[in-house]
Amino acid sequence: MKVEQTKKKEPRLEKGPIIVSIDTSGSMFGRPIELATCLLRQLLQMAKKQKRKCFLISFSVRAQSIDLSKPGAWKRLDAFLGDYYSGGTDGNEMLKAGIKMLNSEKYAMADMLIISDFIFEEERQKGTRFYGLQIGNDSHEYDTILDKVWQIKIRMI
Repeated sequence: MKVEQTKKKEPRLEKGPIIVSIDTSGSMFGRPIELATCLLRQLLQMAKKQKRKCFLISFSVRAQSIDLSKPGAWKRLDAFLGDYYSGGTDGNEMLKAGIKMLNSEKYAMADMLIISDFIFEEERQKGTRFYGLQIGNDSHEYDTILDKVWQIKIRMI
């Protein structure tokens, strides 16, 4: 009697959905917003190839969002990213929108990335890791709020 044994693959964690926030306030004007949107587009393309759900939030004095997992949403991405604001930065609406999505079934296991110069104030939220990609300004105001911050320094010419 011949017995075949199949080796079962170890279960691995799937890459979950992502929530990305991009600061479109006046302090991000010029090179910082150009770099931020370029990096964001690359991240979104990687997520699309990996079939990861993406929820995108842009924020300045107000926040707006787009769920890229909905049909036709990718066609509206350029218009969404082209809608820059001016003025100050209010992270309250952005964090509320992110937390709301984290409480939804669709994005419950998402990680959240915030792309900003971090010139705004918020408190740490429990249960979710928050990551930041800081462009420009050497502010360390959010070191205690964000779990990890990557920084890109810009030389002004």
